[in-house]
Amino acid sequence: METAPTQLEDSNKVVLAAVCLLSGVAPLVARWLPNESLAIIYGLIVASIFGASAFYLSRRPSLHAFKPLFLAFFAFSAVQVLNNTVPKFVLTHLLKEAGTAGNPLASTMWGSIVIQLTETAIALVPIFLLTMASRQSAGEIYLQQGRIGFWFCAALVFFLAMYLLTPRAAAHRFPVHGAVTISRYVSLTPPLLLMVITNGFQEEILFRALFLRKFISIFGFWTANVIQALVFTIAHVGISYTTNVILFLILFVFPLGLFCGYLMRRTDSVLAPAIFHAGADIPIYLSFLSFVT
Repeated sequence: METAPTQLEDSNKVVLAAVCLLSGVAPLVARWLPNESLAIIYGLIVASIFGASAFYLSRRPSLHAFKPLFLAFFAFSAVQVLNNTVPKFVLTHLLKEAGTAGNPLASTMWGSIVIQLTETAIALVPIFLLTMASRQSAGEIYLQQGRIGFWFCAALVFFLAMYLLTPRAAAHRFPVHGAVTISRYVSLTPPLLLMVITNGFQEEILFRALFLRKFISIFGFWTANVIQALVFTIAHVGISYTTNVILFLILFVFPLGLFCGYLMRRTDSVLAPAIFHAGADIPIYLSFLSFVT
C-alpha cells in the first residue's frame, strides 16, 4: 500500500532525488571497470556503504523512514556484485563456454538458458530474502496478484502481438543469424519464452519493484517513476545488440521504463509490467538465440 509522500521542502527533494539517482547508478559503474578484481572490490565497497547507511538510519528515529530505501540500494548493489561474478564463473568454469558477438549469454542453447536462469536467481532470491528479513511484506516489492483488469489484459495482448510479429520484423531491427523461418521460430519458441519471461520478472523486480514504493513515499509517483526509468536506462549503456545505442536508449529503453513503472502502479503488481517487458524483449532474445550452436 502506498503512503503519502514524505513532507520535505522542494529544495531538499531535489537534492534527495539526485542522491537517489546517483545511488542507483553507483553500483552499475562496476560493470564498466576494465579490471575484474577492481570491479569486485568497488562493488563490495559500494554495497558496504549502503549497508552501513541503512544500519545508521535504523538507529536514528528521525531518519528511520529512509532505512527501507537504503536497504533497497544495498540489495541492488549486492545483486550487481553477484551478477558481475557468478554468471562469468558458471559460463567459464562449469559450462566451459564463452559469449559470442551475437549472443553475450553463451555460445549454445543450453548455456544461454543456464546463464539467463542464473542471472534471474541472483536478482530475485537476495531481494526476496532481504525483504522478508527486514519484516516487509512481499507486496512492498509488488510480489502480489494486484488488480487483474484492463492493463493486465493489455500487457498480455502486447506480448502475444510481439510474439506473432517478431519473426517478420526482427531482422530489420536486430542482427539475426540466418533466416528466421516459421519452423525455426517454432523450434526456438520454448527457450525464447522461458528466457524473456524470466528476464522480464528479473528486471522489473530489480529496477522497479525494489524501489518504486519507496521512491513514491518520498517524491510522489511522477518523480519516482522518472528516477527509476533513468537508472534502468543507464544500466543498458554499453549494449551490443544494436548499432543505434543512443536512439535505442532514448526511444525504447527509457519509455519502456516509464511505462512499466506506470503499469506497476496501476495494477499494484509486478505481473503486468513483467509480461509487457517480456514481450518487448522477444526480438532481442530471438537475435541472441539465432547465434547459438
